[in-house]
Amino acid sequence: MKKEKMKQVEILETALNTEDPIKALMDMVEISLYLDQEKNFYDIDIVLGEMFINYIRQDTKDNLESLVHTLLAFIDSNNGDRLQSLDEGKIYYERWEHLCDLASFALENYYPEFITRFITSHKHGKELMAILYHNRDGLYTNDLMHRFGITTQNLITLLIEFEKENLIVLDLGIRTSLVKLDFLGRVYCNGIKKGKGDNHG
Repeated sequence: MKKEKMKQVEILETALNTEDPIKALMDMVEISLYLDQEKNFYDIDIVLGEMFINYIRQDTKDNLESLVHTLLAFIDSNNGDRLQSLDEGKIYYERWEHLCDLASFALENYYPEFITRFITSHKHGKELMAILYHNRDGLYTNDLMHRFGITTQNLITLLIEFEKENLIVLDLGIRTSLVKLDFLGRVYCNGIKKGKGDNHG
């Protein structure tokens, strides 16, 4: 875990020392593709996600627009096709496509006050966000059901509503489903963590 964190810090510092950090990250992906170093995709993805979160929290629209244009250019390129063709790479191709959609959504519709009101208006909303924030690999619906003391139906209703707002990702299974924070959920949680209470943004 410590080595992974060091690698991510190194990637972040390298990207930030360029004029276009997002392009620098995509250049790293390109190099990793040619060197068959698929293990680098994970660290680049983490850094990309954190940069996106910071862009939203800081309301830096120019950076969000740059992120959308750069990611779309990569996704529509030969390198994007190559990434998508790899078993490991396909996951990141789809994540970065989703990130593009979220960034586009954020440029047009993201209102921190609305997200905060939405979360706090649900009985287990804040608790759900906090639990998932501290369990980055996700939790199963059975675990959440026992923690909240609610029925499966009520939990699934809650999770579907939160998924529609891009706060969580619900990976449906046959008997139980895995729940993780989505990017906008991490934006909310990072704001709370940094001491801005419920009025972060």
